Amino acid sequence: VGALAVCTAPPESECSAAGVERVCADAGQVCADPDFAVDGNWECVCVAPAEAGRETMGAASCVLDECTAGCAGCAGTTCSDAGQACEDPDTAATSLHDWSCVCAPPQTGAAVAHEATCSLNECAAVCATCANTGAGNVCVGAGQRCVDGNLAAQVTGDWTCECAAPATGAATGAAASCTLDECDGNEACESEGQTCHDADTSPASTSDWTCTCALPSVGVATAQTAVCTID
Repeated sequence: VGALAVCTAPPESECSAAGVERVCADAGQVCADPDFAVDGNWECVCVAPAEAGRETMGAASCVLDECTAGCAGCAGTTCSDAGQACEDPDTAATSLHDWSCVCAPPQTGAAVAHEATCSLNECAAVCATCANTGAGNVCVGAGQRCVDGNLAAQVTGDWTCECAAPATGAATGAAASCTLDECDGNEACESEGQTCHDADTSPASTSDWTCTCALPSVGVATAQTAVCTID
C-alpha cells in the first residue's frame, strides 16, 4: 500500500511500423498482425479480387485468374458469350490484362483481352463441313490440291479440289473431274501443219494423242508427227 504502480503501454501492431507497412503496400497487399504480443508474426495479405493468400514477414504470392475473377478488366463473359475459351497465361496478381479468348477447335485464332476472330481452314481441319470429315482429305485422296478460299469461320463448305497440273479442273465440296488434253500446247503436230486429237482426255489416259495430216495428204500417227503421203 502506498507504492507507485508500474504502468506499461499496450502492445502495438507491428504493421504500424512504416517499413513493415511499406513492404505490403508496395505489393498491393495489406498488413495484418494476428497477435500484437508476439514479435515477428506480421503478415502481408492478398486483397480481392486476388485469391486469398498470406505470407509472414514478407510479400505474399497472390493469384488472380482473370478468366474467373470478377474485376475491372477481367474477362467476365467476353469469351464464353462468343463460344470461346478463356486462358490466363500468368495468374500472378501483378500480371493484368493478359487473358486471351481462344477459338474452339477445329477453328483457330486467339486475341488478348477481347473476343477472338476465328478462322476455319476446311482443307486442314477435320470437321463435318471439311474436306476431311474423319476418313481422310477428299482432295488429297484423289491426288488433287485442296483450297479454302475463305477462312472465315462462318463461311463453310466452300473448299475446292483442284486438279494437279498439267490436268485441269476444279470442284467445290468434292473431288474434281480432271481433264488432260494432250493436244494443248502440243507442237509436234502443229509445227508440221497437222491436226492434233486426243480421243480420251482422262488424266489416266496418256500418250494416246494423234497427229493427222492435212488434206489432200493422208496419214496419222499416235504420239508423234505423222508421215504424210498424197495418193
